[in-house]
Amino acid sequence: MSTVKLPTTESYRDYFLTALQERDRATGYLEELLDLEGEEPLDIELLKAGLQDILDSQQRNSTLSETAKQQFAILKQLLSESGGAEITALLRLLDALGLKVSIQDH
Repeated sequence: MSTVKLPTTESYRDYFLTALQERDRATGYLEELLDLEGEEPLDIELLKAGLQDILDSQQRNSTLSETAKQQFAILKQLLSESGGAEITALLRLLDALGLKVSIQDH
């Protein structure tokens, strides 16, 4: 009897980070993270994790700059200190004005 070796499947995390290397997927992901539902506050931990996912995906294909790493570290610290109240307030104000944040690649 011969041994059959089945190909291993790629983990979801690997697939997800590869998908986030596409700019339109990364921008859509961030827009969803910044989209407030009803009166729920912005989930800052989820936002930080989402940004980390995008940084990880860019690091995989060597497109992550040192500046981006530094700016993320600063933002992460600020969000940890404030709980993201400023971002939530901005998003609520924009919503009250009938506006919405849009993330675009440049």
